Amino acid sequence: MRYRISVSKIDQLRSYMDEEYNTTQQDVIDYLKGTKAFTPAMTLGTAFHSLVEMNHRDVEICEDPKHGTIFKVKVPELQYPMTFTAGQAKPAVEFAAAHRGAIYETPVEKEVHISGVDVLITGRVDMIEGRSGRDIKTGKYNLDVDQRYRSSQWRFYTWILGLKDFHYDNFRLLLADSNAGPIMIGSEYESVSFDTYDGIEADCLRYLASLIDFARMHDLMSYLEEKKK
Repeated sequence: MRYRISVSKIDQLRSYMDEEYNTTQQDVIDYLKGTKAFTPAMTLGTAFHSLVEMNHRDVEICEDPKHGTIFKVKVPELQYPMTFTAGQAKPAVEFAAAHRGAIYETPVEKEVHISGVDVLITGRVDMIEGRSGRDIKTGKYNLDVDQRYRSSQWRFYTWILGLKDFHYDNFRLLLADSNAGPIMIGSEYESVSFDTYDGIEADCLRYLASLIDFARMHDLMSYLEEKKK
């Protein structure tokens, strides 16, 4: 029996332990079970994330009689594309243009034996440029440097891929409420990077062991079993 554990699941527990973003124990349980629901704001963030990765994603650029150039982004959670005006899309377009040589959506896997079980650690890095990794964050929050540094995500990717540093590109979405749900009225961009360090592997394995302990305590190991193909 092998268990398949994603970096995002590991960091969800880390976020709860560090008391970030009001993350609760139930949030972690739902995440491990795969039952966490998407909110309209999260769906908007997903769409803007795809727009930032324009060089890789399927984004349709059109001309609209009323709004001029518009960007249509396919979103898995919706039956229709989400549309952004040129003004809304500008930070994403400029970012994509500045990183044309990046490799997008690189899968990450690492097999380890820990806490008496075999585990396949999995993940996906948004962008790689040389020996630097990048992760794109979208949401309503400003860039919290201390929170990003505490994250286990960048540590796992840096360790597994042998990167020299890792960057977080944070797009804060400025939202307004409407009858149709949240609408985007603008965005702000910030970035921070962290270097690899001695002992990063040991830190990652401690995070992983903590997740396994949590899953065992709450009878969730069956949700982490690797499914047969």
